[in-house]
Amino acid sequence: MSARAKALSSRTYSTVIRYEQDAEGFTGFFADHPELLGCMAQGATAQEAEANLATAREEMIEYLLENNLPVPDPAPMPGAFVVAQAGGPINQSVWVVPSMQLHHA
Repeated sequence: MSARAKALSSRTYSTVIRYEQDAEGFTGFFADHPELLGCMAQGATAQEAEANLATAREEMIEYLLENNLPVPDPAPMPGAFVVAQAGGPINQSVWVVPSMQLHHA
């Protein structure tokens, strides 16, 4: 990975993590960065999804740079995780916690 890609991927992007079941029946956590359209990952735990998302972010930013495409900036209030359970009411299933402080209860 180039030094520029490494520096850009170390910025704090907003992270959305959802607990849901996909079409193949996998039940787990799905994560994405809204600012990086198409940058997503999954994992058996929220922490695993977050770690996999970090790898996906690095790879996506490297791809964008290699193809002379713009790398979106993080949102103005980056670093918040939104954790949601699919199908649940918003007030009962969404939590916002500071980046890097996501703990499994």
